[in-house]
Amino acid sequence: MKAEKIIAIGKELKKAARKLFLPFVPREVGEGMACEVVRDLIPLYADGATSEMTGSFVRAHIDACGECADFFRSVVAAAREKRMSRRAQRLGVGGFAGIAGKIRRRRAAYASVTTVALLVLVGLNIYAFLTRGGR
Repeated sequence: MKAEKIIAIGKELKKAARKLFLPFVPREVGEGMACEVVRDLIPLYADGATSEMTGSFVRAHIDACGECADFFRSVVAAAREKRMSRRAQRLGVGGFAGIAGKIRRRRAAYASVTTVALLVLVGLNIYAFLTRGGR
């Protein structure tokens, strides 16, 4: 009995949700208005910034309308390209990536040579101090 009651409440909520969306998609204006509204919502839907109800409305329209589906695919592709270019910039991929690697390797080599030179000098000073003190 409880399951039937939950199903009935779910159906009533669905009907209420449809009534909420009717002002956004007037039947007398036609399908063009729905496409215009959905195209405004597609970038938000692609980013995952829509509510569940709005997302289901957009998804249903995209499934039914080929033009809006093409627009959705282009928005997703553009967003993916933008993320990839940001990632490439963050990783240093591009025209100066090779130069940056060479600079890092040179810095490491200079640091190594400097460290070895300092150790040799410290060792020589200790040797000189120890041998001089024994005289």
